[in-house]
Amino acid sequence: MRKFLFLLIVVYGYPAFCQDFTTKFVYDEIGSIGVADFNGDGYQDAVGIYFGAFGNRLYLFTNKKETDVSFDTKAISTSSQIKGQPLPFDFDGDGDQDILLANGDNDDLVVLVNNGAAAFTSTPLGVSGSVSFYLADADNDQDMDIFGVSYTTNSVLLYTNLGSNQYSKQTIYQGSASFSSAVYGDINKDGLVDIVISETKLSGDQVMVLENKGNGIFDKKVIYKDKYPKVYRTVITDINKDGYEDLLLLEYDDIILSLNKGNFEFEDMVFFKPKDGYIYGADIADVTGEGIKDLIIGTTVNTVWLKNIDETNYSYEERDFSKYTGFYKFFPCDLNNDNAIDIVCPRNGFYVNINNVTQIPNSVYTPNLHQRLFPNPTSDFIVLEDFKDQYTSVKIYNLNGQLIQSMEKTDNTVDISKLRNGYYRIQLLDKNGHIIHNGKFLKN
Repeated sequence: MRKFLFLLIVVYGYPAFCQDFTTKFVYDEIGSIGVADFNGDGYQDAVGIYFGAFGNRLYLFTNKKETDVSFDTKAISTSSQIKGQPLPFDFDGDGDQDILLANGDNDDLVVLVNNGAAAFTSTPLGVSGSVSFYLADADNDQDMDIFGVSYTTNSVLLYTNLGSNQYSKQTIYQGSASFSSAVYGDINKDGLVDIVISETKLSGDQVMVLENKGNGIFDKKVIYKDKYPKVYRTVITDINKDGYEDLLLLEYDDIILSLNKGNFEFEDMVFFKPKDGYIYGADIADVTGEGIKDLIIGTTVNTVWLKNIDETNYSYEERDFSKYTGFYKFFPCDLNNDNAIDIVCPRNGFYVNINNVTQIPNSVYTPNLHQRLFPNPTSDFIVLEDFKDQYTSVKIYNLNGQLIQSMEKTDNTVDISKLRNGYYRIQLLDKNGHIIHNGKFLKN
């Protein structure tokens, strides 16, 4: 049964000098963006594909390390057929951020391998057919596989890592002409990445989960049928911190919260309706730094963010994000290293939104600067003795933000022996799901 949730919405107007975000235009005609530290200087850079009348090209935007954020710009690929969503990742395990993208009429997968100084060499992967990518260990063999989406064939593909930079290709979902999106997360908490599919159509299967059974086998679970005809994208997040990934279903005139009750059962409710206009896109970010998720929403009228002020009844404080309209994708990152999440957006151009919000320290735990992870670098395990009384669970991510390993606390060590060599981020969480420590380590 569809439930309706009435939200307490408080709207604040801010003069320019105290607005929550300052929006800056960087470069014209940029249609897709990736964010990472490409030159190893500790600051987040960006790459973006320029879609021009006479062909495409890939630009590198090197962060100039200024408080108000600016970039040096240069073209790093002038192939007129470069396309898709550039995805930074460490392809060769050397700690440098490389770039995965598509090229040519057949959407050939190509990696631009970084030499560590933001100079790149093109390496074809020998497979094709996708323009949007997601990295995950699909079969739990500790190698990063590639999920891909083709909007030409309306399909989702899996490129399984065979080792030695070799990949096999299989179609794991063939959609209809109404296929609209694929997003990724561990929906049933079995440690394998599942896929949430949406199809924008009046009847039939509209929201589905492809349950990952391992070894390239996926079982379709229909979540909503004949109910939500306008869903065009899904955001995955554990909004109530019960350990299960929930769904935010984006329709043009509202957002539906679909709470994961386990066993692929969901409870849905109306979560947000714009006062004017239609919804372009939405993403999760911790704007205030308090360890509680906020939601950024782009519409045809403006861009807003919903500050989480009550996780019990899902009421939010609605605040202005930007006067600009048309933001459909949001990339959280800290561009000026002030420990506040900034947001990079494509909008027929490259825009940055600098966070001016006063950060709220996590009230549950105040970090001790002398606490540390050791040994680091390491080849087998990490000792968490300094944090033994604070954390209850551990999450390990690669440098692209993809979840690699998740576990509950057993003793005060974490076994990382099966990870590939390279750099990783580790996150320690308390019993309420609040982050008490973010760290980085090198597996060698």
